[in-house]
Amino acid sequence: MKKEERQKLIQQQETLIQQQEEVLSSSDYKAHKNHEAMLDFMVKNFPELKKDLPYDPEELHAANNAARNTINSAQEEIERLLAVETEPEEESNIPEE
Repeated sequence: MKKEERQKLIQQQETLIQQQEEVLSSSDYKAHKNHEAMLDFMVKNFPELKKDLPYDPEELHAANNAARNTINSAQEEIERLLAVETEPEEESNIPEE
């Protein structure tokens, strides 16, 4: 097997891995959101179940929402920064050693 052929096959496998990791990440998020919705429903309709849970679902939900809000703000800031025109870099007058 030639080096180029081997490298191409490795690259194909790495691409496949990356694509499948993205699928899993996307479905993990969806599963998490489903669990949150089910838990919210159960706690609202059967409040006595809340005492048997190891973590307070309302606190978890609030913490997750805070993290999502932080992520959204950071993404908006990145978009804003990408839209800003950059000034050309000035050449340094400091001699290199």
